Amino acid sequence: MRERARGALLGLSVGEALGHSTQGRALLAPSFPELADTPTRELPASAQLGMYTLSAVAMGHGLAAAGGYDVEVAVAHHRLWLDRVPAAPEVARDALSNPHLQRFPHQASHLAWVRSQKRPPDGLPLARAVPVALRYSDDDEARRKAVQEDARLTHQDPRAVLAALALAGAVATAVRTATEDPAPLFAAARTELSRGPLLLGAINRELIPEAQEAVRQLREDLSLAELPDPLLYGPELHLHRSGPSARLAFRLAFWEAAHAPSLARGLQDVANRGGESMANGAITGALLGALHGEQGLPAHWRLAVRQSRGPAPAGYGAPAWDLPTLLRPYEG
Repeated sequence: MRERARGALLGLSVGEALGHSTQGRALLAPSFPELADTPTRELPASAQLGMYTLSAVAMGHGLAAAGGYDVEVAVAHHRLWLDRVPAAPEVARDALSNPHLQRFPHQASHLAWVRSQKRPPDGLPLARAVPVALRYSDDDEARRKAVQEDARLTHQDPRAVLAALALAGAVATAVRTATEDPAPLFAAARTELSRGPLLLGAINRELIPEAQEAVRQLREDLSLAELPDPLLYGPELHLHRSGPSARLAFRLAFWEAAHAPSLARGLQDVANRGGESMANGAITGALLGALHGEQGLPAHWRLAVRQSRGPAPAGYGAPAWDLPTLLRPYEG
């Protein structure tokens, strides 16, 4: 379980770092199901942690500080993350900057969502869901409660919340069962989606129609991820034209889980397709890392990200924002 947990966290960081050099580029790549694994992408010897990895680090610090998930502690750590990430997504920045966030956390994010004209959500809540999934890998109800509460702090869009729940369920299943078969991961994700409208409806009945539509879309994403061609160069979702998209990252991650023969080749494929390759790489790396384990990553990649650091701590005695701190509960 520890090796799979380290795989998920290191995979998230490696996937984002590999995608850094191809971020935003419309790269030519072979048609699915052929993998775009050449040219070989490599990591620098050391680098700054990316936005998605830092969001997981912030979540890890919050879980450790509170001994589990606590909304108030999470808000404080997400705001620390915001101070360190100038390029944070606008909807997250709007929600976390709201002066009433501490008293009315989910109302603040709902207002930010409406202000964004309900644009399609990015994959940030999915990255934050990974350390929560590892913390509660053997407690489904606690995991669901924590993931949906945390996702809704910045993203009220049901597509983001339900995608985070489905990814967390898949990661927890991979870690808990040590399976090498992707089928149980798809089954776990579908189980989480089946609970979606009821879960969100209990919070806000007005979200039920949008939650039902989100379930339909995400189930379609899972079904397409099982096929040789996931239709990620189509009119609805396009790797180069969709922009930051939770659904695109979700569909691509599950496609790689079903079709990539290894963690390393899956991450190389994501990086070589360009587009939002940092987000796509982070989500794919977390899922494939949980499925294949830490040993699925080349040793020099693992060493490079373990030496990566986040922004300098704010104040004397503040914990370092680095990957070893996040990995510490799963070492040994």
